[in-house]
Amino acid sequence: MTEAKRKIAEAGFGPLVIEGGKKKTPMVRLEVPTRNDKKSVDTMMERLKQANAAAIAMTGKDKKRHIFAGSFSSQQRAEQEQKRLARLGIKSHLQRVDVPMPSYLLTAGVYKTRAAAVAELPKLEAKGLKVNVVPVGK
Repeated sequence: MTEAKRKIAEAGFGPLVIEGGKKKTPMVRLEVPTRNDKKSVDTMMERLKQANAAAIAMTGKDKKRHIFAGSFSSQQRAEQEQKRLARLGIKSHLQRVDVPMPSYLLTAGVYKTRAAAVAELPKLEAKGLKVNVVPVGK
């Protein structure tokens, strides 16, 4: 988004970021099996920390603690991390989940008419941006 904001500014517009709603995003998590007692969870979290993994522990709907060694938007990246951890003796399995992620709308301006907005599109397209004109509030 930083690059797009820069290009919008270069085209002579004032970029504005508006927070959108949460969007379900498919992710691949690496779940690390462990016993559900505090000592086992703490020990595994320390091992993952030593392995430089992005580890988190969460309590699931089943009221059990689950340890994840990372959450990835790319299946390939998750598999690479799974192999890296396996070489360090840490077993894990892939889990596909939909995670609610914040979304954002990047705008280049507000116009009184659609025609006025459309007239400005070439300036943004010249910067390599894919642009859409949308009614405010949609």
